[in-house]
Amino acid sequence: LYLCVKGGLRNVLTSMTMAGLVDVSALGEAKHLERERALKSLIDQLKRNEELQEHLASIESGLVQLLQEAAWEKKLGGLLGAKAVVQLCSRPDFDASMVGHALTLLEDEEPRVRAAVGEVLGALAAKMGPPVWIQAKPAIMRSIMDNYDRDGEGGRAGDDAPSTSTPPGARSPRSASPVRGAAGLSGADLISSLLDS
Repeated sequence: LYLCVKGGLRNVLTSMTMAGLVDVSALGEAKHLERERALKSLIDQLKRNEELQEHLASIESGLVQLLQEAAWEKKLGGLLGAKAVVQLCSRPDFDASMVGHALTLLEDEEPRVRAAVGEVLGALAAKMGPPVWIQAKPAIMRSIMDNYDRDGEGGRAGDDAPSTSTPPGARSPRSASPVRGAAGLSGADLISSLLDS
């Protein structure tokens, strides 16, 4: 197997496919069914094929390349494949690098990619413990602060949230039960205090 900077993934995957191993690029197919088949194939091979262990570096490289593609299907496939490798293989270097790769996709425009980021981080946290949360916490909390919005509580001061007028003394139906933390803080203040800790 060889890996070149340009076109390397295709060469690695072609060599692996000819050897009867999983084709990682199929994880990034446009059709959901094809992605699911590729993921099932990868998981099955990771569970039973000792020979595949020799090719894990190439598989990992292929998964990382999928994460860097523009198409959401490829990113999703890369994340789901990475989750399988994290759960089924002992690869500490890959696991550590996946925290950073997953966090780069934390605010991807595709909700399925963002959900897969959560799955990968969950698998990493289950395997590696608190260090994953310690590394991911700043990015996750910043994302929550930047995107948190609740009627009457905008995520940050100066938000351009539409104002609604309610009669004096009346409560807006959607803000009738504001989120309050254990210390009696509003949701935005609670998140801010978590960032400071």
